Amino acid sequence: PYYNPYQYGAMQYQQAPYGYYGGPYPAAAQTLPPLPGTENPLDEGAEPVLVQTAHKLDINIRDDQVILSLRACFSRPGFVHCLASFTVSGIVINTLSTYMDYLVRLGGAGREYVGVIGGLFQLLIMISSLIIGGFTDRT
Repeated sequence: PYYNPYQYGAMQYQQAPYGYYGGPYPAAAQTLPPLPGTENPLDEGAEPVLVQTAHKLDINIRDDQVILSLRACFSRPGFVHCLASFTVSGIVINTLSTYMDYLVRLGGAGREYVGVIGGLFQLLIMISSLIIGGFTDRT
């Protein structure tokens, strides 16, 4: 049991979290269950190797890790389409956000109106992202 040194009589003793204050730590490295085999030979070596010991986590990254990851991603069907649509949507949203002030003031609107329209535009982007992301996760 761990006794709180700052509150002698006001509190009962507390159980220390696992591994604190001299608690038991595993002495050897933990072996994790093996991952399932890769379905695509291009996936081999695309993920970094994790080694967990008693007090630290080592991540072994190969020199060509980025190239292997990119090759594995681009080998998946539909990845290029998703990348293109994500890039185009980012460009359109950033362009509209940049020129929102000019576009709204064309009709003679004031600063407050520009701020409201800009805020609603950003809110609409967040809500639509949640809706489309939820739909994507379900399918």
